[in-house]
Amino acid sequence: MNTEKVNNTAAGAGELDLAVGRIAWAYVFYYLDINLGSINVLPEWAAYALILSALPGLAAAERSAALLRPLAWLLLTLDAAEWAAGIFGADLTGSVFYLVNTLARVISLYFHFQLLTNVAAIADGIDSQRAAGIRRLRNVCVIFNTMLAIPWPAERLGNVLQGVIGFGFAVIACVIIIWSLSVLFGLRRALRGEAPRG
Repeated sequence: MNTEKVNNTAAGAGELDLAVGRIAWAYVFYYLDINLGSINVLPEWAAYALILSALPGLAAAERSAALLRPLAWLLLTLDAAEWAAGIFGADLTGSVFYLVNTLARVISLYFHFQLLTNVAAIADGIDSQRAAGIRRLRNVCVIFNTMLAIPWPAERLGNVLQGVIGFGFAVIACVIIIWSLSVLFGLRRALRGEAPRG
């Protein structure tokens, strides 16, 4: 038996396990907001920093994941600028920055769609049902985030209807958060179980 090959396979599986774990933790930062005054202590830019650190390990199994690197840097920079501006009381969400924010939303939609596509492709090597679940999650996330990005004419809706729609969106968001974290941390556990023992 070629022990060098076994060790290389174990190292690759360990690297992939670490990468998926970082992506799972990145989505904790991406989805959850905990504010102390005007400061978000779980900023989105930290999610992109974690994803950037995970991309080399992910790209070892899915080469197209490496193509996400420039977009991750761009989203990290934009989110860090908005976060820093918030600390100093500046607002980067006004009409002046409308085009930049719209472009960032479009890039973010594509980025997360492709990232979850790469994660699903990796899951295919472990369990096709798990991979199918990740692809379903990816599709639901894209549809929901697209709906959130559309400028709805809220002022034309009555207060009751606004409340019902807002509550419905909040419930869907909670389901997506729980589903995402469950799927990603579950994949990390599965990868740990698949890693060969040296």
